[in-house]
Amino acid sequence: MILRALEHNSEERIAEALNVDVATIRLKRDLLSGMCKDAIDILKDRRVTAKAFSVLKKMKPIRQVEAARLMVASDMYSGRFALALLTGTKDEMRMNPDSDRPKKSVAAEQRMQMQRETDNLIRDLKVVEQSYGTEVLTLSVACKYLARVLANVRIRRDLGKHHPEILSELESVVATARNAI
Repeated sequence: MILRALEHNSEERIAEALNVDVATIRLKRDLLSGMCKDAIDILKDRRVTAKAFSVLKKMKPIRQVEAARLMVASDMYSGRFALALLTGTKDEMRMNPDSDRPKKSVAAEQRMQMQRETDNLIRDLKVVEQSYGTEVLTLSVACKYLARVLANVRIRRDLGKHHPEILSELESVVATARNAI
């Protein structure tokens, strides 16, 4: 919105209308410069902090996309989380590997472990993304079938008489699935 407003108005006029400092308008204007278009698309409907964007800019585009996906998957968009992702980023995936090191020193062994864990997390996320739709569909179909079976009065009576604990668990599963799906 700020960019569109800047096409027709000056920074000073917008800042005055919004009752903010001109520096704030400039910060908002430059917020996405240096960001990969794909990462912007992933995060466009989320409330991402300005600090998170500044940290993401320190990563190469492919890593920005991975980090954006991790942020969405974990539903965390803070600067601290982005900084943790940057810390777990390999040097070859950083824009300036030497200049954007965290101020607090992290031991090389800890850094390597964080990089491995980040790589494992990304790999696991991709596996989950691939199988999630199929698993939800299978769960949905199984729960609908189970609900139909439990709707049969004779089956329900028999389960209640001989296996009441199983009946209560099956009812719980069906109720939970109805609420979740």
